[in-house]
Amino acid sequence: MADDEIQRLRQLLEDEKRRRQEAEQAQREAEQAQRALEEQIRPLTLFEYLDACHTYLFGGLAPGKPDHSTKGNADNADGKLCPHRIREWLPFADAQTKIWAPLLNDENEGFIMQRKFDSLHAIMAMGKKTRKNIHSEIDLRYFQRDAITAPVGSVIEVFFENEQLRQLFGLQGQITFENHANTLTNNEEDEGVVARPSKLRKGTGGAATPTHPPTSARPLADEFCIYNKGENVKIPALIGELKPPHKLPLAIIQNGLQEMELAGIVERHHDETEEVRHRRLVAAVITQAFSYMIKAGVEYGYVSTGEAFIFLHFKADEPGTVYYYLSVPEQDVGKETGFTGEAEDDDNRLHMTAVGQVLAFALRAIRTTPHDQKWKDWAASQLNMWVVTEEDLYLPTPEKDEKPPTPYRPLKSAQIFVRNSPVRTRSKAARSTCKPTSLSQKSSGDDSKSDPDSPSQRPRRPADVMVVIPPPPNRVSSYKGPVCKDGTRRYCTQKCLLGLLNGGPLDRACPNAKEHGTEVHKIDHPTFLSLLMAQILQEIVDPWTQPLGCESLHRHGARGALFEVTLFQYGYTLVGKGFPPEFGRYLRHEKALYNQLQPIQGVHIPVCLGTIDVSKRPMFYDGITDIPHFLLLAHAGTEVLKCDVADVQIVSAASEALQAIHALGVLHHDAETRNMFWSVEGQNVLVIDFERAEILRPERAPLGNTSPNQKRKRGVESMGGETKLDVRHKQLDAKFERELKAMNELKAAVTTVFPIWAGTVDCLMSLEISQCSVEWLATALFNAKVKQADQFQHAVLNDVTLIIPNSEATLKGISDEAIANVFGPEIHDAITESPIRRLEECV
Repeated sequence: MADDEIQRLRQLLEDEKRRRQEAEQAQREAEQAQRALEEQIRPLTLFEYLDACHTYLFGGLAPGKPDHSTKGNADNADGKLCPHRIREWLPFADAQTKIWAPLLNDENEGFIMQRKFDSLHAIMAMGKKTRKNIHSEIDLRYFQRDAITAPVGSVIEVFFENEQLRQLFGLQGQITFENHANTLTNNEEDEGVVARPSKLRKGTGGAATPTHPPTSARPLADEFCIYNKGENVKIPALIGELKPPHKLPLAIIQNGLQEMELAGIVERHHDETEEVRHRRLVAAVITQAFSYMIKAGVEYGYVSTGEAFIFLHFKADEPGTVYYYLSVPEQDVGKETGFTGEAEDDDNRLHMTAVGQVLAFALRAIRTTPHDQKWKDWAASQLNMWVVTEEDLYLPTPEKDEKPPTPYRPLKSAQIFVRNSPVRTRSKAARSTCKPTSLSQKSSGDDSKSDPDSPSQRPRRPADVMVVIPPPPNRVSSYKGPVCKDGTRRYCTQKCLLGLLNGGPLDRACPNAKEHGTEVHKIDHPTFLSLLMAQILQEIVDPWTQPLGCESLHRHGARGALFEVTLFQYGYTLVGKGFPPEFGRYLRHEKALYNQLQPIQGVHIPVCLGTIDVSKRPMFYDGITDIPHFLLLAHAGTEVLKCDVADVQIVSAASEALQAIHALGVLHHDAETRNMFWSVEGQNVLVIDFERAEILRPERAPLGNTSPNQKRKRGVESMGGETKLDVRHKQLDAKFERELKAMNELKAAVTTVFPIWAGTVDCLMSLEISQCSVEWLATALFNAKVKQADQFQHAVLNDVTLIIPNSEATLKGISDEAIANVFGPEIHDAITESPIRRLEECV
């Protein structure tokens, strides 16, 4: 064979080999890209999730320059409860480590390693939104929500799925982060604007005192309460406070955060050093959060600037000392967490990330029982108020000749915590011999079992109950009324409290009847009010004895907050609707409405036992506001949307209740399902919240119930024409009819049923739709945890239905695009392909 031919064949062979190698390389790259894509879109494990949150969410934080950021002071301590001293929280790391241990034991590690969290792709997409400079309080709030609180909430919701973790940490379902700056107030202050201290007057010693009570006692827009929330329970767990990093720089925190006695810090002196001014600023910021913690009755809280976290804690029997721990995730962790996913040599720092720290801290706080009203009053009596000595507290600003900031130095108690990670897979953790620091100095703030001063070791106040109430005696009653928050006592019946109010006989069905008397009530209504006032306003000597009998239910509306009220001596248990001082007119108005509706109390509205004034020592409502006035009411029952009663029965009973209210000349003005409760006792609907109601016609029933003689008399007076009074009555009748319209339309509607089938749905709520809109329906669906739907079907599934009215309902003007934007493509397709389209061709 010629040499040329051999060379040609060799070239062909090499070309084929190269093409094969290139094809194999392309296939490997495609497979690698496919694996990378699958890794990005698959759900993450807990450890992968913590790593991704730090890398892609928290890593987007960038403090803005002061010249281009919001102005004002970083603190607002004027009028706040002030600790006596601030101490370093030495055992913080030890306590945080103990939270991780049960998550990785033999029983729970399998659950923890399941893939239940957002994908890496989703987190990276969210990270693009968080990567911006923090120039204001609002910027920090959004960053905090996306990078920290939302991930922490997601983890706790997953933990709730596991029975052992649910019981271990006392989880109710989810945690919510609620800001109460405008709760129970008419003041609509701009977000991020801190109110200036009240006008000052100089005393003889140079100190200044406010000329009127400060308004800053209420939580501000940068403060929030974290609740452990379930279907029928809402428990405050800890307090958070946000300060933008340009107002409270890390350098100032490092320079000012020290152990200190506040008696020598609050009042300003001449020729102070920069360190003293920094200490005062940091102390004022801590005081702001501390005061909220005391009034909310929670022992845990933190201050966050985004880049730094100051975790706070006080002991229940020593509220004058607040303990601190400084965490700076970017410095403690670095740009990467060190997590590899391998069992060997995975010395990660996941526990030091912002999400890891706040998660463990929140779980610790949730396990701690909030303190009752008696303790709050006692603790407040042990503390002083922070009094502003100048119109503005000092806010350090950079000077040209200012020394560069001191490099970050972690606290001594944090150094071992950083080096020894408790977040490891079981195979590594089993061999690990690392032991977190165990410090037991009295000033350390140790909340472990080894500390005899720890609240969990107090023999006089069990930690597993929210309110210490003696259990009721054995009863023969078969009535199963609503249970009080402590779980041992039930609310009195409507008939029972109506008998107390009117001097009637005992209601044998009342679960507390044996404490009330034998045949009749032992006391009358005026005596009840007098004894209740004396009990609530009793002198507090020991905060661990019997409570005051007036405890927050952690629920509020636009004007009032609900409390559980108990007269222990005679067992009367009911609800108190508390009003802040500025809402006294709403209290008087609602009391007048209950007086007007007295004939239907206990039947269509709750029994009202009048009002009490405890302004001598107001109750604290979750640290939000003081409550000096109460409207006393019988417990209404269960919200109609949560009760296990047929929809038709609820609609009929609600319509009957509204008609009875109208018959007494009252227009409710807020007749929504949130204000309607099902009474098991009376098998009917009770309507509540009359703060917006109006007495239109005290003496005449609506809808034309006028006697023939009255009609004849008016006809004579008007000479056959319609009088102004007739016109007025017709106008009022029209108002009553409009309020009934929603119920009447629903009752008369041709019901079409559309159960939604969705793979991720645990339960659906009944949706009663009268004046339909896509936005309203979308909100209801998402509230029911409906993420997607494949189809609508004409059927009833366990009485869970969507009730769509007849063609009088309207969805006009809503485009396909609007439906897709609100619902998403799956629900959009289900709606546009369903008989809902027949509602006047709504889309």
